[in-house]
Amino acid sequence: MHNGCYSIKFNNLISNTSKLRSKPTCYLFYVTLGNKTEDQNIQAKINDVRKDIDSENLFSKIIFELYGANEIQVLYKKIGQAVSKSFEFTQRVMLPVIHEVKESYLGVIKAITIIDLMTDENHELLPNVFYDNVRDFQGDNKVNKEIADTINSGYKDAFLILNNGITIVAEDLKTSRNTFTISNYQIINGCQTSNVLFENLAKIDDTVLVPVKLICSKNRDITARLIRSTNRQTEVKEQDLIPTFNLEVQHKKKRLQVVF
Repeated sequence: MHNGCYSIKFNNLISNTSKLRSKPTCYLFYVTLGNKTEDQNIQAKINDVRKDIDSENLFSKIIFELYGANEIQVLYKKIGQAVSKSFEFTQRVMLPVIHEVKESYLGVIKAITIIDLMTDENHELLPNVFYDNVRDFQGDNKVNKEIADTINSGYKDAFLILNNGITIVAEDLKTSRNTFTISNYQIINGCQTSNVLFENLAKIDDTVLVPVKLICSKNRDITARLIRSTNRQTEVKEQDLIPTFNLEVQHKKKRLQVVF
């Protein structure tokens, strides 16, 4: 990116930080046609850039990716390849017929299945699976910490009832009894849950289940509406989560109501 253009966009970000609900993640990419090496000079320059950006205190996380010729070739080969995965979906309910939707289901699947849907054969994250998700992974914030705490607690089997689950939209769906194969799919809601599950893989077993909504549709308008509706939230303040109790008492022939 041209330095002037970068400066304008960076200044715009600084001037609008008050409008952000949380700090964004900064992704930096350095691409070279040479070979990717663990050169100390290159690493020193990367650390300097990260330090300069981190000093602005604008981002929750800074991710620096270095791509050489081999990495570019691997990525190029993946262009145009549809992501396709199969999984067991035994606990499900098929939803009624919906216009422009081929099939849709509500159900429960194992957390390990979610991780498989979002990773490749090398167990690395598939970033394109979250392309349509309007919220990037927010890192170690309060909500994500609570999700991780549940996984690492003695009641991780309660994850199913404590989590809102994920929404998956696929362009193609094939079924064979309880085996579902989805292609060109996106996790459009549940990016936080999915990433926390990935980061806590070592603690996950078959008792950790996740609510899931699966929709098969090629209609982009349907997908856009789903993204908008599933990612809209009314802000709830911490004090709103404290349960209230109404207590009516009789005092000097007057009815008083106390809320606490």
